[in-house]
Amino acid sequence: MPDWEIVTVPFSSEPGHDMWRGPDRILGSLGIKPDKRLESSRQEGDVASWQALCQSFQARFADGLDPTRRWLFVAGECTVAPLPVGSLQRFHSAVQVVWIDAHGDIHTPESSTSGFLGGMPLNVLIGGSLPSVAEAARLQPVPIERVTMVGTHDLDPPEARLLEQLGIPIVNDPEALAQRVRAIGVPAYVHVDVDVLDLAENPAQSYPSTGGFLVSELTAIVKGLLDTSHVAAVSVCAYSPGLDVHDRGLQSVQKIVRTVLR
Repeated sequence: MPDWEIVTVPFSSEPGHDMWRGPDRILGSLGIKPDKRLESSRQEGDVASWQALCQSFQARFADGLDPTRRWLFVAGECTVAPLPVGSLQRFHSAVQVVWIDAHGDIHTPESSTSGFLGGMPLNVLIGGSLPSVAEAARLQPVPIERVTMVGTHDLDPPEARLLEQLGIPIVNDPEALAQRVRAIGVPAYVHVDVDVLDLAENPAQSYPSTGGFLVSELTAIVKGLLDTSHVAAVSVCAYSPGLDVHDRGLQSVQKIVRTVLR
């Protein structure tokens, strides 16, 4: 697969969940060997673990990613996002973010009632909180006008208020989404949290939400984005093998990964 450099990040900031096992299960089932694998020495659910992950990535791989290829990060959870975005910013003066996720992931440590770090990455990307994580990832804030959300429907009240205040659009129509990405016109990082799928199609969700996309709908969205030629990096994350039922979730995630690597 010469067009894609594949990186696995088997990390989860929530020790009680098995999302960290997802990357190996997904790629192993497809017979794909990653180009790079980032192990984490800390998975304790604290900011220090997240910082350590970013620092480890910078030390091991930041100078080793090939800017002539597109990058696929297969990760445990959404905390992976600062890694590809910070890396893209090394090679491009401007980057856009397409955030495909049932949840907003735009909490701050103050607004989150659970303290789950996987609910905060988008806020980090836009420079809203946790500057120590951004610094560890060598990440510069992504301007709000270059952020698009897709499939987002399960928002906590503080997230809903913040999104309304910021004016970040939720665009679910594949054609309208592709038009927006082309109009923004800079390299895109596409984040796919597989909890955006309907539970019937993917029961392997640690943070389940009803009313998600069908696999056919999500693959159409991903294909439309790839056809814009603006996609520089993709992440696929949050598959929980221990919650799967007869590998239904795995089969759905396989289709997403195959669509990316087509």
